[in-house]
Amino acid sequence: MKSNIRRYKPSDEKAFFELCLSQWYERNTYNIFEYPGLDPWTWIDHKLYNNDYIVLVDDSLQGFICGHRDENSMEVEHLYVSPSKRREGLAFALKRKLEEVAKQEGCSLIYTYNKIDNDNSRKLNIKAGWKIEPYNNEYYRSSKKL
Repeated sequence: MKSNIRRYKPSDEKAFFELCLSQWYERNTYNIFEYPGLDPWTWIDHKLYNNDYIVLVDDSLQGFICGHRDENSMEVEHLYVSPSKRREGLAFALKRKLEEVAKQEGCSLIYTYNKIDNDNSRKLNIKAGWKIEPYNNEYYRSSKKL
């Protein structure tokens, strides 16, 4: 298995769109009302304008991470790996790549918000050395000083 992480580019649009669409449906099968009024097309367009990185496995798009930079920090907005490629270290590699990019861009902090019941995300953030703290009744915040 040969993997490669690189910045999203326009020629990736079709594969990226298909992966985003499958991710959107996967997330919303258990709770279609999680994002009322947000259709998959709006969700996909949202990411195309941020710091997007994709992971290719044997030249096939298998995951992505999207970050949004504000003043001195970067928020991880979305992280996704295809179900067939999970537990292979791809999410960890994508997270490390965005940390590297954030640091290069002068950010002093990288952070994300996750649902309290998202155990896989919590485990990944702990493994990556991120600090976990409560945010509200539904979410926790994970962050790392760079």
